[in-house]
Amino acid sequence: MVETLQNEVASVVIQILTIVLLTAGSAVLGLIVPYVKKLKQKDTLGIIDIVTNRAVQLADKELKGKAGAEKFQYALELSSATLAEWGIKVSADQLKAEVQDGYNKFKSSLTAAEENPFVDLGLDGVIQAVRSDTKPLGK
Repeated sequence: MVETLQNEVASVVIQILTIVLLTAGSAVLGLIVPYVKKLKQKDTLGIIDIVTNRAVQLADKELKGKAGAEKFQYALELSSATLAEWGIKVSADQLKAEVQDGYNKFKSSLTAAEENPFVDLGLDGVIQAVRSDTKPLGK
């Protein structure tokens, strides 16, 4: 009789512990899953930003002397194709906004380089600055 009672109590204790552990695990997963989704979205936005910035730079280089609308369209198409290749879905409006943002960053980096000639120009930029007779360094 005592042994049967002990078995029943042990069985109830194990069932209660199982319920408590599963509930705690479920609560932890409920907190972790949204956090992981948020990290993934942040990473995706970073990738979109990098791709559109590079597309704007390439459009400026490849279509030198062309109209801004043509460069913008080129950057849009290049960004869209690259992101689609990587399986990243972006709405047309968001992509346009990101390419415009990339252009604004590109334009401001050019302005900053003109205002401060001591920024890192890379080897080509240094050679060009040294050979230039039109604008002395530091002015």
